[in-house]
Amino acid sequence: MEDTEPWWVNPTKYLAPQTPYSVRWENRLSDSTREIEIPDVADYAPPWGAPDEATANPVVELDVRIGGTPVGTVALELRADVCPLTAENFRSMVDFGVLKGVYFHRVYPRFACQSGDFFERSPVVCPVDDPDECFDLNLVEYRKGGRSIYGADTTGRDDFLFDDENFNLKHSGPGVLTMATDAPDTNGSQFFITFDEAPQLDGRNVAFGQVIEGFNAIKAIELVGSPEGATDRAVFITGCRVRSPAQAR
Repeated sequence: MEDTEPWWVNPTKYLAPQTPYSVRWENRLSDSTREIEIPDVADYAPPWGAPDEATANPVVELDVRIGGTPVGTVALELRADVCPLTAENFRSMVDFGVLKGVYFHRVYPRFACQSGDFFERSPVVCPVDDPDECFDLNLVEYRKGGRSIYGADTTGRDDFLFDDENFNLKHSGPGVLTMATDAPDTNGSQFFITFDEAPQLDGRNVAFGQVIEGFNAIKAIELVGSPEGATDRAVFITGCRVRSPAQAR
């Protein structure tokens, strides 16, 4: 009988056994069916210490899902007291729902997870037949790679990116929220959240926030990553909101 099973159901049978490619596919297939782990992070502490109520920095929340499993809500303090422009860019993205449905499209274990390219979003959260479902396109238009909230009237630039604000905050531990850029002064909407300290980013990427709750969800993301940055299943943000500083717990 002719085998009519699509090749992508079991690609390993089309590869020579025990070659690097077949072993990699076998590992990926095994990873994609294993249960999602949500690690215990009882010993986690925000890298720059607990939020200072006197600064009234904004706090935002991201709801994270891995495959079909919700893994928790991540609360982030945005250091508007140090990086007001960068913090306001992220706060506005959250407030207007721009990050809803956005993937963590790169996940590097022992380094960081990357997100913020709202050009591609999960159809589970944002139906493809209703592009206005997630956010007001009059506020932020679709743009491959994402963009900032700032235009020429604010920055004098017409590429919707903005300059590096400062490098005062360091990547001194896990849970640092920092801008992801390809070159100096090209900040848009993409960001990293670190899994560990990342001094190699100091002076290159603008750190502007920290995880204050829900770091277990971030560690769960780390477990589905790979050295190449690919994940064995989709990781995305299902909801986002601004929480007033007074609500920080």
